[in-house]
Amino acid sequence: MISLPGIGRKQAGIGKAIQLPIVICLPLLFSSCLDPEDFKLPLTSGKDTAASEEHDTPKTSLARQVTKEIEGNLLLEKHGMELIVTAEANGFLELNLSDGPKELREGIAGGLDLSTSSFTSALVLRTDASLRALTDLRNLIEYLKGIDGVKAISLTATRVTRRDQGIDLLNEARDAQEAKEYANAERLFLESAGLEDSDAMNELGLLYLNEETTLHDAEKGITWLRQGVEAGNRFAAANLASRYLFGNGVPRSDKEAIAILLPFAEKGDARSQNTVAWIFACCHDEKQRDGEKAVYYATKAHESEPENWAYIGTLAAAQARSGNFDEAVSLQSRSIKLLEKVTSSNEPFFDSPKEEQLTDARARLDRYNLQTAYAYE
Repeated sequence: MISLPGIGRKQAGIGKAIQLPIVICLPLLFSSCLDPEDFKLPLTSGKDTAASEEHDTPKTSLARQVTKEIEGNLLLEKHGMELIVTAEANGFLELNLSDGPKELREGIAGGLDLSTSSFTSALVLRTDASLRALTDLRNLIEYLKGIDGVKAISLTATRVTRRDQGIDLLNEARDAQEAKEYANAERLFLESAGLEDSDAMNELGLLYLNEETTLHDAEKGITWLRQGVEAGNRFAAANLASRYLFGNGVPRSDKEAIAILLPFAEKGDARSQNTVAWIFACCHDEKQRDGEKAVYYATKAHESEPENWAYIGTLAAAQARSGNFDEAVSLQSRSIKLLEKVTSSNEPFFDSPKEEQLTDARARLDRYNLQTAYAYE
């Protein structure tokens, strides 16, 4: 049996949770000493721009300078936000938040009053991600206000983006699939993927790979998983890599699985780091085994979640591959103790029953005690 901590054979669904709103206030972005009459831009308070609207950066030196500061900004990239200079006149700038957390965009689009110089706009943010995005956005705006020549900044937002439309279609597709309305699910997944939703690409691939439906088409399934990988979807990468590891629908290739996952591991995705480490430590193809690389990526994953039993188990396998068997025994024993305490059947690293996982883990521990590294067949 092949047991791969950190890479399941099925894509976990996304659960729904009820969250209590957190009400916060967004201060005005104008400088307090300004006269609103000086603001000679054709702006509307809390302007809501359409998803399809294109924005051209104004061709002024100040607009170009601000745009240069925005492009590649790590605070924006961290939250998937896109900020565009849409207007500039006499030092007064209009910026549009054209992508990022939806509830944050909706609050900005519906709440900013550009006619006064002292106001607050109540935004109801239900997630920590949106709160963190707001904090970083405010910090960036404050920084931009300090650029020489900038007198004031107004902020608008795109309420509905192509991504939002894609997510709505994706959720409808999931509902249809759960109801076993596969033809309808296929149509909705295709529409969502057409809006560049990489989750839809991944799940459409899995739908075609599902042998229990009349839509089963392995070639289409692999093609859509590849498109998801190219779009930067880590779940598609995990699913496609697992196909190569098991030789399921594609030629078996540890080398190809590594090539698929490595870009995601290099970007800091812990599950990709864990799986790459596992392959380097335990893979079927002896030519791809590399204890040093296994320890490197397993350590990275472990550092992100020090109490994750699967990550600790992978680090144990990596240390064994490197010949550090005392360390491997210590780590594997700790991994087993943590695994024994797991009670949830929804644990993301369970692609087989808990008792099978424990049996495999104890068998690996026995090997390490015998000074033997583990490798799957």
